[in-house]
Formats: sequence, C-alpha cells, structure tokens
Amino acid sequence: LNVDARNETEWGTLRSFVEARFNYTSDAAESNSTVLNQAFIELQQAGGTWRLGKTDTAYARYLGYGGPFGPYDNSYAFNNANELSYQFTGGNGFSAIVAVHDRKGSSDFDFGVEGGARLAQGWGDVGAIVGYDTLTEEWGAKAAANANFGIFTVGAHVYYSSSPFTPYSVGSDIFGDTGSEFSARAYATAKLADNLIGLVGFQWFDDEYLAANDGTFEVTAGLNWTPVTGLQIRPEIQYGKTDLVAGGSEDRWRSTIRFQRSF
Repeated sequence: LNVDARNETEWGTLRSFVEARFNYTSDAAESNSTVLNQAFIELQQAGGTWRLGKTDTAYARYLGYGGPFGPYDNSYAFNNANELSYQFTGGNGFSAIVAVHDRKGSSDFDFGVEGGARLAQGWGDVGAIVGYDTLTEEWGAKAAANANFGIFTVGAHVYYSSSPFTPYSVGSDIFGDTGSEFSARAYATAKLADNLIGLVGFQWFDDEYLAANDGTFEVTAGLNWTPVTGLQIRPEIQYGKTDLVAGGSEDRWRSTIRFQRSF
C-alpha cells in the first residue's frame, strides 16, 4: 500500500511517501507480517531534492537498482535504512547525490556515507557511486551504463566490495552465498508488443571471500506482460552454476511468477 502526497510550498514541492507491505507465507512455518518498507519526506526544488526518512539507500536506487528484473533481483548491494540525502539535478542531464544513512546492527553512532554522479541523455545513461561504512571501515563502489536502440535496451553494472560484511556487499547469489569482491551483470530488454517486454540477464560473482567456491554465474530470463490496464504479470526463471575449489560444480534452477495490481 503506497501513499504519495504532495503540495506546493514557498520552499518547493513538499512530498511525503509511505510504503507498507503485508506478507503471508504458507510454508511449514505459516506466518503473517507487516513491514514499513519506506516512509520519507522530500523537498523537491528546482536545483535538486532533499530526502529524509526510511528508504532504499542511494547506493541501491540511484543507478537504477540492479536492472529491469523481478523477484530474483537481489544481487546488487541492496539496502534499506534511515537516510538524509541531497540529489542535485542539472539542466543538461547531469545529476549528483550525497547521502548519509544509519548503520543497522549498531547501537553506537555508526553510519554510511555515499556519493555518486550520473549523466542521462537520449542515448541512455552512465554513472558511478561509492559508499563508506564507518562501522567496519570498509567501502564499496559500483558503475552502471544503459543504452537505447529502438525497441532494445541494454545495460551493465559492475560492483566492488572491500569486505563481505558491509552494506556494499553485492548480495547473495542463487545458492544464498555472499562473498564476492567483484561482480558484473549485463542485461537486455526488448519491447515485443505494446503490452509485452522480454528480458534476459547474466551475472558473474568472483566468490573471492568464499573458501569453497571458485566463481558463480547466473542467467535470468523473464517477461513483463500488462494484459489490461493496472494488471502486471511477471514470470521469471533463473539458472545458476558455481565452480568448487575442491573440483566439480553445483547448479540450481528456480522460477516464479508475480501478479501485481496497481491503481
């Protein structure tokens, strides 16, 4: 349930946004939960936007998350926390952001500091962002680029994390492992019809911080179908394979379908 309220003031457009999620799980440990996923205030001015509150961090969202994927799009250093940020918006497609967010898992005054820049033009966009974690004294960086070719869009993200124990770790792969220093992902989408988009992606993990693994890759394919206004259907399938240091390999498949109603 999203609530988005805006009104004009002498300081600019004042916005408040709340996103609540209601979850039900039907496995052996049947459970219900309610999550306040986002709740922030923004002040949108001609030169940029201030944001204060609980939100997906700048490091996660600023360069477009991890691409156009659905439920299996978790391997891009995603984080959600309390944040104070300012995003500068230039008139020529250039933007920049600086953000401070609280550090989960610490009762002391530990925080993360992030800063990035992006250039968006008719052909696509390119950008980079870095983050530093004062709790572990470790850092991360990522760069992204996207290009448009008619009905096709292609993109790539490259990630670095100096430790697997920071908010800037790339995240878990299909096996649930988190231990990469470097990771790279590439993807492409094609507009197959007015209401149908196809997508395919590839991601590689170096598994540098994992003693048992010697590299992992994933291939993801899916569709984004809007059969009628307000209804979105997203089937997705993913295959992953990891090479083992001791020899041999392991592989895994998984698939899902998401139905989303918007109004």
